[in-house]
Amino acid sequence: MTIEQLEHIACVARTGSISRAAAELHMSQPALSRSIRRLEDELGCGLLRRTANRSALTEAGCIAADYADDLLRTYRRMRDALASLETRRRTLRIGTCAPAPLWRVTQLVVEAAPGTIVASESLDEQHLRRALMEDTLDAVIMLNPLVLPGFISQPIMTESLSALLPRTHPLASKQTLRFCDIDGETFLIYTNIGFWRSIVERELPHATFLWQEDRSMFEILLSTSDALAFSTEAATPYTSHQTENVARVAVPLSDASARATFYLVYRTDGQGKGSELIERVLPRLSR
Repeated sequence: MTIEQLEHIACVARTGSISRAAAELHMSQPALSRSIRRLEDELGCGLLRRTANRSALTEAGCIAADYADDLLRTYRRMRDALASLETRRRTLRIGTCAPAPLWRVTQLVVEAAPGTIVASESLDEQHLRRALMEDTLDAVIMLNPLVLPGFISQPIMTESLSALLPRTHPLASKQTLRFCDIDGETFLIYTNIGFWRSIVERELPHATFLWQEDRSMFEILLSTSDALAFSTEAATPYTSHQTENVARVAVPLSDASARATFYLVYRTDGQGKGSELIERVLPRLSR
């Protein structure tokens, strides 16, 4: 007995005739009749009552069709469960407090294990820790290490903030700046910058922020607006296209709060998933 035979008898029951079932199954009527006859031989009873003009299910055929429906539903649930398991095996769930380190980790993971799906989300540190402890994330990128048994906290990169100024701005010729030098200015900022949002809002209490949720619109405005913006050397490889034709200059910020070290934190106690893949990527992250 095969899955195809189960589908054939179930389709005959559903459509009410061999001809309609054959059309739905995209096969010839003789081929469908032969399939059901083989099933009859295997089960040892007649499933179809055949006459010169039509064929109909016998009582045994109706019973067989009901069981075929049950078996097919179980088969589909099994197939879906196995597909979901395979997808989960190929998925690395990562949470992050900032976009740039996630971009780098994602790139290296995909290079180290082609076919891996990186599912990511941006959270604050409290929720990152909770998600890691509850095993809803395989790894997290945080500003602080997690010093607990069964966890590894590996420093992976630092990121320093720069002010992105129009070349005509009075401060564009400076070698470095501090937040206080640019407080009160108007800034164009892409919303999804993670923890950096709280930093700039705290350090620039008198600034005006033009938040943009749409990435494409942000890039358009960046090329046409006189508003200041922010960039980092860590993000440059992934966002350099934004400033290729824009008359802007990046001036580093010297404040301590404009520099961050990120840790990749993951489980090693056997409860978490993905540690083997993460450890394959770590040597490349530390370069």
